[in-house]
Amino acid sequence: MSRLRTGLSSVVVAVGALGAVAALYIVGYWKSQAATDVGGKPSADVVAVTVASVLTQPVQRIVPIVGTLHGLEEVPISAKVDGRIVRIRRDVGDVVRPGDVLFEIDPVEYQLKVNEAARSLELELSKLGLDTVPDKDVDVDVNRLPAVVRAASQLKLAQLEFERSSALVVQRTVSQADFDKVQTDLALARANYEQAVLDARTTLAAVRWKQAALESAASDLAETRVAVPDQSATLGRAGEPVEYVVAERSVTEGEVVRAAGAQPAAFRLVIADPLKLRAAVAERFKPEVVVGLPVGVLTEATGDEMFFGAVKRVNPTVDRASRTFQVEVEVPNPLRRLAVGSFAKAGIRTRLDENALTVPAEAVVRFAGVVKVFVVRGGKAVGVPVELGERVESEAQGTKTRIEVRGDLSPADAVVTSGQSQLADHTPVVVRDDRPPASGPPPAVSSAAEAVQ
Repeated sequence: MSRLRTGLSSVVVAVGALGAVAALYIVGYWKSQAATDVGGKPSADVVAVTVASVLTQPVQRIVPIVGTLHGLEEVPISAKVDGRIVRIRRDVGDVVRPGDVLFEIDPVEYQLKVNEAARSLELELSKLGLDTVPDKDVDVDVNRLPAVVRAASQLKLAQLEFERSSALVVQRTVSQADFDKVQTDLALARANYEQAVLDARTTLAAVRWKQAALESAASDLAETRVAVPDQSATLGRAGEPVEYVVAERSVTEGEVVRAAGAQPAAFRLVIADPLKLRAAVAERFKPEVVVGLPVGVLTEATGDEMFFGAVKRVNPTVDRASRTFQVEVEVPNPLRRLAVGSFAKAGIRTRLDENALTVPAEAVVRFAGVVKVFVVRGGKAVGVPVELGERVESEAQGTKTRIEVRGDLSPADAVVTSGQSQLADHTPVVVRDDRPPASGPPPAVSSAAEAVQ
């Protein structure tokens, strides 16, 4: 009987010990759960993360370039004649058109030269008995000029006298001496006529020369008013209005300018609409860049405002030193928001890739020169090195900016978008749902004990 009591007591003690151990385990378990699950946070060795899907999206391929904006044409204006500037009519920033006068040179000396040339021409015309210069494209009949007509009349008279004397010599009514005189007079009349024709031709040539001298003097006089040239035909825009902007003025009133070209241009004009963006493109893009492709252009002065143009010219050769080729982009600038000489960044839109993989911008991790994303595979975070491509604006999965990536990814993968700072390869993770609850906030948890209850 005593042995039975002793055995029962041992059983009771054992059961009590087991109960105590179980109780301690249960309490420890719930304390652990309370410590790890308060506020929905996992334990120290499991990282809570949010994820987003890898999407397949169409991506526009863009070739980045940088360069300088130039005017469609830049025209240096210099004086064609020497003289002192008496008036400046335009200044930097003015919009000018063909024919507008930029500055004037003292015309007095050139006006005197015109007057002198005109009087000299009148003198030569008077020798021919003319009031105006014959048309250049019409051959003048010198036989109708007064001096030649007179010589021709004298020749005709001498010819008739010779014919009469010849008949009288046969009849012996005129002496041989008289006949010889008539014959000599005929020869002199013929020589006078030929000389008159020659003199008329010489005087007519002098008239042409004097006329050219007058035109030259008149041209010099006109050049004292230095005006904007008309390049519409050269630009292939005949009949269209061409406007220039005065970009530089290097002369002042009272300054003496020379036409020899020893001094810099007096004015520099630019056509500011459209502009030309000249840039170098890496050789590897040579097959993709062709004339006509659209281009987006940004400058520091205009911030995020993008201007659009098109590739106008592509240099067919590649520079041996830089391994680049030159392109020229024509950028419309009707409001002149873009300035000539500005530094510009641009992107040439080459082709559309329909099946590019993209991830949210916040999924990209950069550390020590390595770019990667974390992918959740089998409950663990796996770092996948990637190469970045274009940025894509998208409303998918509540994010606006996504980035194209190239690496060991597929559309079935989910990439980590938060909590990456606590991750390393093969770190256990638990996916946290960031979406707001359907109705009302979750109940507040004040302590671990309340969480257990």
